[in-house]
Amino acid sequence: GDGLAREMLGEALHLAPEDVVITEGENGKPLTVGTFFSISHSGDVVGCAVSDREVGLDLEQIRGVPARLGRALEGWQTPEDFWHLWTRREAAIKCCGGTLGQWRREPLGDLAFSHPAVPEGYVAVICEKK
Repeated sequence: GDGLAREMLGEALHLAPEDVVITEGENGKPLTVGTFFSISHSGDVVGCAVSDREVGLDLEQIRGVPARLGRALEGWQTPEDFWHLWTRREAAIKCCGGTLGQWRREPLGDLAFSHPAVPEGYVAVICEKK
C-alpha cells in the first residue's frame, strides 16, 4: 500500500516516489502536504485514492460476516450486501473521521461516493467531501 501510495502521490505532486513525505495524523491517518489520499487492502488486493479533497477509500473481499460486525450494521441480507454497506461506512470514516457507532446509518453530510473497478469477489467505495 505504501509503495502504491508513493507512486500515485509522486505523480500528483510531480515528485519522485521516494521524495513523497508521508506523516501520520489523528487516529493514525496517513497524511501528505499538497493533496489527500487513502489506502486500503483486503485479501490480495490493495488500492489507493488520491484527491484534491478529503478522501477515504475502503476495499473489502466479500466473505462471511463475523457475528459482531453483522450486528454493527442494519439493513443487509447477504454477505455481499453487508460488505457494500461496510465499505461505504468505512470510506466515510476515513474521509471525515469518527467511529462506526456514529456512522451506523446512512452517512449524512456533503459527501460524494463512487465505486471504483475492483476484481471479482471484492467491493470498494471512495468517499470524498464535495
